[in-house]
Amino acid sequence: RAALGRQICLANATEDKVLYTVTLSSDWEKTLDDSCQRTELGTMFLLNPLQIQELIEVSASTLMRTHQSIGRQPIILCSPRIRLPLYQLLERHIPTVVVISYSELIPDIRVESIDTIGDNEFSDDFAFN
Repeated sequence: RAALGRQICLANATEDKVLYTVTLSSDWEKTLDDSCQRTELGTMFLLNPLQIQELIEVSASTLMRTHQSIGRQPIILCSPRIRLPLYQLLERHIPTVVVISYSELIPDIRVESIDTIGDNEFSDDFAFN
């Protein structure tokens, strides 16, 4: 997939080669990375249902808020290890979501991070170890 980086970036960038992105908060990135497990069904997050619900809700609200502010759908940018399971989790609830990893970025694209999923919204109910 990293070899397709040019095509993926250009397909999602503006005519001026700007890629508008949202990233995950460091808490979410760590939580997802720590819970990422290979199973017989593929790689997935081993999270409790409340965490999954919160991730979906904060992702949807951040994407909607960002879309309204820039007039186009932003791309979620995350680490390569969590890209596929994050996409698979979110696309069931947000069918238009696009998730790319840092390894798919190409040098001639300007990345503008517009917002962060989970900043100031992450529940205190979950402890990060």
